[in-house]
Amino acid sequence: MDSVAARFPYFVKRELEEGDETARLDWTIIESDVNKPFVSSGLEFVPLPVMHGEGYVCLGFLFGRKARVAYLSDVSRILPRTEHTISKSGAGQLDLLILETNQLHGVGNGRSCHLTLSEVNSSLDLTLSNSA
Repeated sequence: MDSVAARFPYFVKRELEEGDETARLDWTIIESDVNKPFVSSGLEFVPLPVMHGEGYVCLGFLFGRKARVAYLSDVSRILPRTEHTISKSGAGQLDLLILETNQLHGVGNGRSCHLTLSEVNSSLDLTLSNSA
């Protein structure tokens, strides 16, 4: 939260000057534990930790009861606990997996913060084979 406050002080200022009115954020720390779901706006979310470059964990989310959706962006590597959670043997069959890539080509050498298209396809093969 401190890093967000340093970059976007107007989101956390207590006293705003006239003309500086913006939405105020309701800060909630989300744990990166697949066993600790949280509710927002009446919808339950399961945090899905993924690597965004080595050394930095960010979160994707699993949600939905009737239709199960997993949203993973900013992924360089899917962690085993997340892979298990989105597999059929984990939390159950997914209806939709949204897995972001912003690189068509390249080699996953651990320096990139995002999967390439071929790495996304490999991840899908692995996830789908674990779902069978």
